[in-house]
Amino acid sequence: LKLYDPSVVRVILGKDELGSLETTSSAVKRTGAILGVNGGGFFNSGKKILPIGNTVVNGKLVTGFNPSNGDVFFTGISKSGKLIGGKFYDEESLTRLNPQQGVSFLPILIKGGQPQPVPKEWETTKQPRTIIGEYANGDFILIVVDGRQSDWSSGVTLERLQNKLAELGVKEGYNLDGGGSSAMVFKGKVLNRPSDGKQRSVSNNIVIVP
Repeated sequence: LKLYDPSVVRVILGKDELGSLETTSSAVKRTGAILGVNGGGFFNSGKKILPIGNTVVNGKLVTGFNPSNGDVFFTGISKSGKLIGGKFYDEESLTRLNPQQGVSFLPILIKGGQPQPVPKEWETTKQPRTIIGEYANGDFILIVVDGRQSDWSSGVTLERLQNKLAELGVKEGYNLDGGGSSAMVFKGKVLNRPSDGKQRSVSNNIVIVP
């Protein structure tokens, strides 16, 4: 993806509401987007489903600042249109990068062109994956890999994804929510085969609105 206008990239909360869920297809249709993928991870707080880590929508931290914990990172689009990301332990270190949209998950795959350590428990596991990355020239890449389907695809390990991203010349690469959440929608059509047999409703999606 070549971005001439960074404002076309948006993080969409489920039904535009913190605590709500929505499929990628629904978010794409509702916003008039041309392309969409699922975004960051989410959890049950006991009262509602919330995104993990930090989520930025239109320049605002929608759940307040949460310091990075373990391998959880934040990645997003800055005001200048760069893919930013990493682990942030204080709010100032994040806000000085001027994030406009962004989500959280784990782990970081490529930083400065170098593969990053993968958590031991994830090293050899094949799963459906969703990836966002950026080339040295500023172009973006979005990848969805299917999995958990013996007649279609078993998924991919994070190590293999790292190697492929490095081979493609990706300088920054981040693993977004995967498994049954992984979905890519282009012009209203679901391009992959979600492992649940249908799209999962998720806490947030990343869309491109022309």
